[in-house]
Amino acid sequence: MTNRLSHVLVTRPQADGERTVRRATELGLRPTLLPLMEVVPLAIDPAHIMGAQAIICTSANAVRALSLDVCPDRQVLVYAVGPATAGALTRSGFSNVRVGSGNVASLLKLIRAEIKPEAGSILHVAGRVHSDELTKALTSEQYTVRTVVAYSAEPSTEGANALSGYLTATPDREEAVLLYSPRSARLFADVVVAHDLAGSLALREAFCLSPAVRQPIINLPFRRTHISLEPNENALFSLLRDAL
Repeated sequence: MTNRLSHVLVTRPQADGERTVRRATELGLRPTLLPLMEVVPLAIDPAHIMGAQAIICTSANAVRALSLDVCPDRQVLVYAVGPATAGALTRSGFSNVRVGSGNVASLLKLIRAEIKPEAGSILHVAGRVHSDELTKALTSEQYTVRTVVAYSAEPSTEGANALSGYLTATPDREEAVLLYSPRSARLFADVVVAHDLAGSLALREAFCLSPAVRQPIINLPFRRTHISLEPNENALFSLLRDAL
């Protein structure tokens, strides 16, 4: 494939980033993986799982915490925020998975339609930094929601240094920069500002998973900034293909 954006910079944490790299490679692109955050798993007490009528996972990183030792019942009802998280659940052996379209509104719609507050509590498996929008919405409708922190996404000093070196070495590269979260976008912007690398963005284009992801980079001089129509990777890659 010959196109103006044959290079793709992936900034996701390692495990998620490797899947994105494979997907970009299948499109004939030349991906570079520079994780700006490191996912640190945290132990979950299996007692937290017991008694829940359903589990909510809003990230594939949450799924990795649900090992067989923690959650031996692979038939428990699980709600996944989007296709990527659902795929991680299926690969982990969960057989009763409901899939949202990548946002809180779609999850709420599914949960309201399928389960009742009086049937038992719902367990939200989340990262240390997470939105409480879903929990507040469900609680306001008389659902009992318990949140367990399963992982922490920490800034990667190694990743920041690697990004600085990479942008310094490739100032004239035409490249798509994939940004999946407001935190990773902020870390990207911090590196650019701290090392005076704005000039390296003149031929680069940012592809953001949502308007919230765009916000931290709004003042960076990318050639163009694209925002996915839906907050999931399928929509982001559709946007990328249209730009090639």
